[in-house]
Amino acid sequence: MTRIDFIPLSGAAQMGANAFVLRVDGCDILLDLGATSAKAPGWLAQLARPSLLWISHVHWDHLGALPHVLERFGPLPALATAATVELAPLALASALGLRNKALARAQAMARCLRPMAPRTYYELSDIVRGQKVPSMRLMAFEAGHMLGAAMLLIEIDRPEQPPFRVLYSGDFCTHDQPIVAGASIPRPTADFQVDVFICEGVLSGDGAADVVDYEVEMARLSTACNGHQGPRLVAVAALGESCEITAALAGQGVDLIVHDYLRPLFEVYGRHRPQAFSKPPRFGDARLCRQMLEAHGLVIAAGDQLQPTTMAGELAGELVENPQAQITLTNRVYAQTPAGKLLARQAGQRAQVEHYRLPTHAPRWQIVETVRALSPRKVVLVHGPKSDLYRLRKALAAVVEAGDVVVAINGQSLELG
Repeated sequence: MTRIDFIPLSGAAQMGANAFVLRVDGCDILLDLGATSAKAPGWLAQLARPSLLWISHVHWDHLGALPHVLERFGPLPALATAATVELAPLALASALGLRNKALARAQAMARCLRPMAPRTYYELSDIVRGQKVPSMRLMAFEAGHMLGAAMLLIEIDRPEQPPFRVLYSGDFCTHDQPIVAGASIPRPTADFQVDVFICEGVLSGDGAADVVDYEVEMARLSTACNGHQGPRLVAVAALGESCEITAALAGQGVDLIVHDYLRPLFEVYGRHRPQAFSKPPRFGDARLCRQMLEAHGLVIAAGDQLQPTTMAGELAGELVENPQAQITLTNRVYAQTPAGKLLARQAGQRAQVEHYRLPTHAPRWQIVETVRALSPRKVVLVHGPKSDLYRLRKALAAVVEAGDVVVAINGQSLELG
């Protein structure tokens, strides 16, 4: 009898680094390998040598431990989508300092990644050579969220029974963004049934995200930027967000400059989505960005929560006393960060501060509708605040036919089949 276990190492019933093991008759697939800093994460000490790595996308809480995993175990077979394979060195180099040496080192780390075409079956035995592995197939489905993000379907053969299917969501959303389309959700048929859906719940308790219409909010941002009169800084946090916002603004004819730090990211987006930008964005170093702002232009720069060590944080610090300036914050803003204090007007600023919610995670209603469409036999909830996931569990119990919805806990193994 085939034994299938799900073992959360990190990221269950909490925000932070994601690392989950799917164990099939002793064969371990590591689903994401996240970190919260450049240091080795604590969960690494619990990890036995995996047969395969899966990276759902390149955000640090899903990718960041790759250097440490490779340092500990040496080369390992690893799968990701083609865009994620290209973006991974940039994400790793960013954490290492984005210098030439850092990029070369990051590219060397990412060489283990094999590109995987969406909606195509891959036999595990063709990927993992030199060891005996159970008979199973893997397939990626586009997850929305950002370029390259993908869900992973693991289809496990069982003697004299239909295949057992596990779908791991990674981070996903079903609404379209200007460049990246919403998630492609596999639909059940007479011959295809997802048995277990391992589902993220980052926004499951965020009531504000539940009522946001992404398209309307992006249009509102575009209108505001098109009519701006003074210097405007658009501060972006997530990797893909800068490209999506730039595509939307450029499509409305907004004149802008993107800080050079983001140029390599835009180049990858351009290769994979050549029609994304109506015209190539202009890029500039810090000097050109400052000149653009002095000329009452618009600058897009990266800086999570406007931390002062980031370009967006630096530029925001120079604009806060300018009553003509507008500082635009996107996505989630946390109260005790520089961005949160600006938004709450705790920093004594004279500049105008605006906040636009452009979620790239599935809000609660999308999660419920996704589960309804998938009709899995079991749902395992991960990657979200514990109390929010338990509330989501109650909502999903009415949707899952057997009512089998579980909130995973780090370190506690779940037998799936």
